[in-house]
Amino acid sequence: MVVLDASVILKWWRPEEHHRRVSLEFRERFIEGWLTISVPSLVYFEVVSAMAEWRWPMASRIEIIRALRRMGLKTFPEREWLLTATMEVMDSYGPQMRDACYVALGAVKGWPLVTADRRAWRRVSRLGFVYYLPQVADVRQCDD
Repeated sequence: MVVLDASVILKWWRPEEHHRRVSLEFRERFIEGWLTISVPSLVYFEVVSAMAEWRWPMASRIEIIRALRRMGLKTFPEREWLLTATMEVMDSYGPQMRDACYVALGAVKGWPLVTADRRAWRRVSRLGFVYYLPQVADVRQCDD
């Protein structure tokens, strides 16, 4: 079980992205049934937002978000326990709401979190369960 944030998931569709190979390894292990990827429901909105910022054609965006939803990622909606944990993370570490939500999910569930967002990682790097994608040599090191 691992929590991936949108910065890692988005690399699946951007061939020019740095460290794409490792992000694709997470996807492949998930597809093969060796790994469960968990995400807060916010991830879908972040993916949609990024694709809009990149000005991808609407048809491509729709196709990608449908494919992502069909993958069956273990998605956690905004329940009180997750919102409370998110607020606690924000009070302690000050990350933006989107970053805190992923950290909170990993913290409460005891699962590793992988991010490709250096700024977000630096804020919470002292936590033992948060990994920065460029430092992940093998996805199995994050497999719980």
